[in-house]
Amino acid sequence: MTLSEMALTTDGKEYIKPLPHLSLQTFPTPSDYPVAWICTLTVEFEAATEMLDEKHGSFKGDSVDPNVYALGRIGQHNIVIVCLAKGWVSIASATSTVAHMLHTFRHLKLGLLVGVGGGAPSTASDIRLGDVVSPGRGEDLLYVADYPHKIGEETCRNCDGTRLVKREEWPVDNVKVNYGTIGSGDVVVKDGVVWDEISKSCDGILCFEMEAAGVMHIFPSLVIRGICDYSDSHKNDTWQHYAAATAAAFAKDILQNISSGM
Repeated sequence: MTLSEMALTTDGKEYIKPLPHLSLQTFPTPSDYPVAWICTLTVEFEAATEMLDEKHGSFKGDSVDPNVYALGRIGQHNIVIVCLAKGWVSIASATSTVAHMLHTFRHLKLGLLVGVGGGAPSTASDIRLGDVVSPGRGEDLLYVADYPHKIGEETCRNCDGTRLVKREEWPVDNVKVNYGTIGSGDVVVKDGVVWDEISKSCDGILCFEMEAAGVMHIFPSLVIRGICDYSDSHKNDTWQHYAAATAAAFAKDILQNISSGM
């Protein structure tokens, strides 16, 4: 953010550029943001900003902080949204991003880690693509864990249909929230056998992701994931937009039901 894009006080401190309809007496400063919304991917960042009831603009911290933030309000809460640098999705990157955010926004009380993850369906937990929502029937295909998907193909179009797990059709407008354990590690799970073994050994993990382990020890946050694949070898981006949107919508619903005092 350039000097021309900032509002400056008489002591030279940087303040967030106000929206046209906000007066200079009411526009917020970094200390006015108690809620952090942390994203990993651009698609998650875009979904997050679309949830804002009011957009306050972007903000760049001091020379110590390389992050660029999107600021706004949901319900009674001012929100600071940050996304990991493109191409740097890892536990270490998540830790660094959040550490810099805590340096700039020192009055944060609540953290939300919102985005997509890989599902780990089981007979006990009927996880579907998009859970919190199942987006469709034609490509929501779950194969038995030990089935080796066709190498070199991004989708399951030419896989063996006899190895499908038979499940009831999910209503296209059905929204389902699953409450349970989320597995976090520094390697993307792309093997059905692996996730099946991990899930069983860890008492029913519902999904896998990569960033929470790097965030929790410095800023405990509520992790919310929309299921975009089944953590198998056909891991692709087909459902990322939908899963990111449903996760963001659920996060917004939570914030709307939390009082401003927290």
